[in-house]
Amino acid sequence: MDQRASLAETFVEVADTLVADFDLIDFLDRLCHRSVDLFSVDASGLLLRDARGALHVVAASNEQGRLIELFQLQNSQGPCLDAIQGGTQVHADSTEEISRRRPMFDERMAGEFASVYALPMRLRSEVVGGLNLNDQRRSWADSQWPTIP
Repeated sequence: MDQRASLAETFVEVADTLVADFDLIDFLDRLCHRSVDLFSVDASGLLLRDARGALHVVAASNEQGRLIELFQLQNSQGPCLDAIQGGTQVHADSTEEISRRRPMFDERMAGEFASVYALPMRLRSEVVGGLNLNDQRRSWADSQWPTIP
């Protein structure tokens, strides 16, 4: 499926969330899988805050994405947590940058990814979670990635 068709299908799925029996977890799972397809990355994971403010892994594109999110929570370190805490996009464009900025994260990832990109998830003005996008093949700086507001 080309990127335009995939994006159109994604918007149809978003419109489906307006029904009464909307399943949030299923939607977030689809969001992670669609993110992998739309951005041509290898893994994605999503952390969300509960009513008490604690972060939880709520969805991932695959087991690798889920493990990355769990590792960040267990060690209180990683790009997704940085994006949530700072409310801004966070990226590491190379394995060297990942290692320099987040040594514990890099130790666990052991060179699995060439780049990591984390986006804060907002509900109006409040940051309620974050989405991690991880790629093994190239760094984000090597490609024409869209700026995500």
